[in-house]
Amino acid sequence: MILRDIVIPVVGPTGSGKSSFINALLKHNDIQMTVGHEQESCTTEIFTAVVDISQIPFRRECLKNRRLILVDTPGFDSTDLYDWDVLEKIVTYLQQSYRDHLLLGGVIYLQDISLGRESGATTQRCLDMLNKACGVDGLKNVVLVSTKWSTSAKRYTLLARLTSP
Repeated sequence: MILRDIVIPVVGPTGSGKSSFINALLKHNDIQMTVGHEQESCTTEIFTAVVDISQIPFRRECLKNRRLILVDTPGFDSTDLYDWDVLEKIVTYLQQSYRDHLLLGGVIYLQDISLGRESGATTQRCLDMLNKACGVDGLKNVVLVSTKWSTSAKRYTLLARLTSP
């Protein structure tokens, strides 16, 4: 039996930290995703990177003799692309992966926790897009990850200081 490579797309709104998340797993790798620090979207195409499984502390036996491929995707609510265009790029990549006999291991959805309530409509739209892409049965393979906790903690600490007597 030939073991197939495992593909895991990392999806979420623009600025949620998808490229940074992947880079954290690639820290011992020569390849790094480009990270944007401006208001404009940085990732507009699909990029992939193979993770060195031996560097992952939580590796499992099921990953032995396989490659783990993380997929950096354009963000929903992009300044450059419509959400449907983003979804189409992701679906097209996954269809090609399937034809290439790669195994979809799941989907990681990142959400910037520091945005708070003001991102509610955007978050709902992104989750609706994810639901359309995965379907109800596929949602069991989606992991929701909240990012930018340090930014959120600083924000709420500052707010507490400003509002305390």
